[in-house]
Amino acid sequence: MIRGVTLKAAMVMLLAMIFLTPAAVAGQSSAALPGGFYLIAADLGTALYQRDALDGNHNFVQVVALHEGAAVRLLHGPIVEPGQGAGVYAGDNPLFATQSLAEVWHGFSARESQAFCLTNGQFFSAYTGPVTLSFPLKVDNRLISDGHAIDQYRRHQLMLAIWPDRADIVPLTAANLQTSSAPDIVAGLSEAVGGRRSNSRAGRTFVGVGQPDSSGNYGTIFFFTSRLARTIEATAALRAFGAVKVIMLDGGASAQLICQGQTYAGPGRRIPQTIAVLAAPPPPDWPEVLLPDNSELSCVGEAAWSAADGDQLWPTDPWC
Repeated sequence: MIRGVTLKAAMVMLLAMIFLTPAAVAGQSSAALPGGFYLIAADLGTALYQRDALDGNHNFVQVVALHEGAAVRLLHGPIVEPGQGAGVYAGDNPLFATQSLAEVWHGFSARESQAFCLTNGQFFSAYTGPVTLSFPLKVDNRLISDGHAIDQYRRHQLMLAIWPDRADIVPLTAANLQTSSAPDIVAGLSEAVGGRRSNSRAGRTFVGVGQPDSSGNYGTIFFFTSRLARTIEATAALRAFGAVKVIMLDGGASAQLICQGQTYAGPGRRIPQTIAVLAAPPPPDWPEVLLPDNSELSCVGEAAWSAADGDQLWPTDPWC
């Protein structure tokens, strides 16, 4: 049954099907999805796709169109000790309290009306008690942490730099970090790290950027999350969606995903740093017409929408 479902809730699913398929994002003529993936959730500028696995450890890919107004926020737990001057680049190396992803989602969704998804972030030092981050974290133009692991996988260290309308993945160096104009940066490792372990199935969180515009800027971010996947599966999925650069974030029991209040991967271990995705804000003239209560099927313009699963509408037939 439909209880107070707005026209916006119905419209965004159709818009995602039309505009946020990988082919549409890439400007191709065909709208085919990468093998096995299908749309399971969407909002303005954002979409979540799933590929099923027989053991229930499904693969998920988020498509976040920064150039369409969607946003990415870097969050972290409370700072327990500031670690002033103890960072590897002469900055800070603070101790962070860890949180469950559900705890972070509760606070994030309460203060952000456009909250869409929340996933785990970067590597950290331990699995109990307050922890330090392995690599740098910059939030809202402030370098929160230098991290502690400058000597680990030095040749494979990368950073994801995020601006309001674009993102990029570049090598992590002191110069790149300290001169970047990006207000938000989270660091990780290249897909080449891991050796034989990269061929084992484990929790994986990877991020990709893609769809360069005429100026060479990447306006789309892709997030891959799975409780059990090989590195090659994660990177192949991101590239099939259109990513041209990828970065590996923390995995194992840290790999977790909550979207629109539903846990898709996890729950997992408590973590110090998370990545939040916000849908684009609706335009000022966005309609808020309510569909009739107790409807099994309603036509909105030229789209048919099924309410079989309760409050959420899903497109069933694009032509009513």
